Amino acid sequence: MLADENPVMEKAVNKLLYVSADEKLRVEYEMRLKAELDYQSAMVSKYKKGKAEGEKKKSLVIAKNLLKKNMAVDDIAEATGLSKEEIESVNASG
Repeated sequence: MLADENPVMEKAVNKLLYVSADEKLRVEYEMRLKAELDYQSAMVSKYKKGKAEGEKKKSLVIAKNLLKKNMAVDDIAEATGLSKEEIESVNASG
């Protein structure tokens, strides 16, 4: 059996057997596991959102610099992935 060959698997099997034996303990274990997974999911979402916001800010700074060099808005939009409206708003804000 796999659990006999791998100490990590043996520990997991033993934990499963222990928790499965007691209904209340199993429910508590599942609730804790769900809470941990929910927390991890929330942290990943926050990381992705922060990364996207940072990339957007960087693109806006690049667009502003390219506008100062008189680059065409269409070309800046293509290079940065920003919309023309976003680039023009950067231009308007100075």
